[in-house]
Amino acid sequence: MPPTGTATTSQGYVSNPLDIEASLYNSSLSKAATYVWRWEAEPSGNDSSDTNATLNLLYGVTGDLVETGVSVANTGVITFASGQTFPGAGNGTVTSVATGAGLTGGPITKTGTISIPSAGVTNAMLANPSVTITAGSGLSGGGTVALGNTITLTNTAPSLGGTVTSVASGTGLTGGPITSSGTLSLNTTYTNGLYLQLAGGTLTGALSGTSAAFSGALSGSTGTFSGIMSAAGALLPDTGTATASKGFISNPFDLQASSYSSKSAAAVTQDFRWQAEPTGNDTSSPSGSLNLLFGSNGTAPRKRGSPLRARGW
Repeated sequence: MPPTGTATTSQGYVSNPLDIEASLYNSSLSKAATYVWRWEAEPSGNDSSDTNATLNLLYGVTGDLVETGVSVANTGVITFASGQTFPGAGNGTVTSVATGAGLTGGPITKTGTISIPSAGVTNAMLANPSVTITAGSGLSGGGTVALGNTITLTNTAPSLGGTVTSVASGTGLTGGPITSSGTLSLNTTYTNGLYLQLAGGTLTGALSGTSAAFSGALSGSTGTFSGIMSAAGALLPDTGTATASKGFISNPFDLQASSYSSKSAAAVTQDFRWQAEPTGNDTSSPSGSLNLLFGSNGTAPRKRGSPLRARGW
């Protein structure tokens, strides 16, 4: 059912109608009359940035149809005619709700809240007002105890306890020696390579070891390295182990710069990426190339020139 015209800035056009008709004999008119139900798309918001349309239901006799008030929005939401009622939407027949044992708030004759008062539910109201405690190996006692009560379990051989008599606090800890009970804590006066103070400080000393990995991020307000960070080397391993059907690239090494764009009025991240890529997979002469990629403003870096081959530029 196409529109009845092409919209202009001054006027939108409805669709051609879909009419469903019935014929009845009218004794007042002494003739048959045609009664029409019509579905019709109607424009809204013409000459605006929010143009739309609704599907409307009209009714009447031929030549005299009016809106029924029923329409469907483009979201599928139906608007009903004024006075429409639905089963179950009216008032019920309950006039008062009382609160029995363990509840408070009633009687409610219109609106209100029913709740459980403090200590409103007693053990006597429960189907299972107690629990049974069974003593395990090395313990005695137990039995049935009401909810809220206590029961005692006894160590049947207290002399068989451990042999530790003292715990000292070594380097970086404080609180010892502990001979019975106590707490070991970090010694926050340390500011060397062990750790920084919670309130901040200067990291001195060295990060050493045969290998080191940072699985997360070094975070804080500010970190400054005044010397050179060095090691035996750095490794960006491949992203998988090659098979006959597929080789794998290396993990990327990104160098990022930030430049301000007057067009978008925002900072733009410029990302250069070095990445090793396999060549000749599943051949007698497999090799690889070192590629320089570039991406800007969040786009994934892509190749911008010739790769560096394994045996030369």
